[in-house]
Amino acid sequence: MKRFLISLSLLFIFTLGAAWAQQDSTKNYRVAQATILPPLSTDNLLDLDPLTTTHSYSFNMFFGKTGGLKGMELGGVGNVILGKTEGVQFAGVFNYTGNELKGAQLAGGVNILNAEGKGAQIGGVNVAREELNGIQIGVVNHGTTVKGVQFGLINIADSIKGAPIGLLSFIKSGYNAFEVGSTEVFSGEVTYRLGADGFYNLFSLGFKSEDGYDRYGVGYGFGTQFRMGKKNKIFLEGMAYQINEDEVWTDDLNLLSRLNLGVDIRVFPWMSIAQPLLECICFSSIC
Repeated sequence: MKRFLISLSLLFIFTLGAAWAQQDSTKNYRVAQATILPPLSTDNLLDLDPLTTTHSYSFNMFFGKTGGLKGMELGGVGNVILGKTEGVQFAGVFNYTGNELKGAQLAGGVNILNAEGKGAQIGGVNVAREELNGIQIGVVNHGTTVKGVQFGLINIADSIKGAPIGLLSFIKSGYNAFEVGSTEVFSGEVTYRLGADGFYNLFSLGFKSEDGYDRYGVGYGFGTQFRMGKKNKIFLEGMAYQINEDEVWTDDLNLLSRLNLGVDIRVFPWMSIAQPLLECICFSSIC
């Protein structure tokens, strides 16, 4: 019974695809196509070249490769568009568009855009090899020039006009700053910021020794900043530290949380001074 249903479904898909394909006589364009695995496709049954044909609807049981899309494509495993995609690609594992994208790629695994695009990539790993205007949502996002938002655990880009929101963001031409300072909690503290103005990550290590009592903290947080003129910025940052007191590591949660609003004043091209305006500190033992 199960084999019969599968065979019937395949027959239906091929019959429907062939019928739709014959409805339009325009060269290099067909309404629809269906593929099991290349070269088992309706385009080949009709003596068409699928690699130079654009479709409005594309159905790939396992994997399919076509020339272009103006509509919607569904793939059980993967979809490959060698030309332009104007619409949406859905796949269980991967999508690939070789030329311009105007729309979206959604996959359970990997989305790859090999040219410029406007729209969205949503999957486990998203790769845009040229400029992308839109959004990437995934575990790992990689772009060259991104105008929009990256939302994932790890974000990587050459440059971004927007925000890389995640646990770790590497932006080559973004915001990368090393800070040495002192606070009321730590007599000495080093902090590294990386990401972009819209959203960046903070990694910090602070230490204080007083009357034979040692304290150090390891911190992580997020921040955002807005430019005031060409040199100065106003920033808002949130940090959480695990405080270790008189021992290498305190097993119990000993949390210090800090919310900081301040101004970053540029003194030299390579140096600036951060001046807190408002700071809120909270220890886990009293919160």
